[in-house]
Amino acid sequence: MTQASGTLLRPDGLIAAFYLDGEGGGEAIDWGDIADRRRRDRGLVWVHLQGDAFESRRWLARESGIAPDIVETMLERHARPRCAPHEAGVLLVLHGVNMEPDSERQRMVSIQLWVTARIVVSVR
Repeated sequence: MTQASGTLLRPDGLIAAFYLDGEGGGEAIDWGDIADRRRRDRGLVWVHLQGDAFESRRWLARESGIAPDIVETMLERHARPRCAPHEAGVLLVLHGVNMEPDSERQRMVSIQLWVTARIVVSVR
């Protein structure tokens, strides 16, 4: 594991994933649990990824069910901030001040999110 932004990163790019049961509870899940939890009748899956990791990119392109044009935007290093509704969900691109120690404050960091009723995928 490596460390970035105060978070331990796994080599496969999965920063965190959770199944939220819709009743105030939830549990941490792993790659193997994501597809199964998305098929449940209730609840929401949140998957938070490191965008430059091979496994994250592979999962987004092949298993996430997200349209290729949206995946492309989610993986852009310098996507412009926006909120773009789509038929299947909403794409959000947010920018913020880089608060990492020894970083240039004027250099913005971004997070891209794909949000539907069943899943939230965030990429940094």
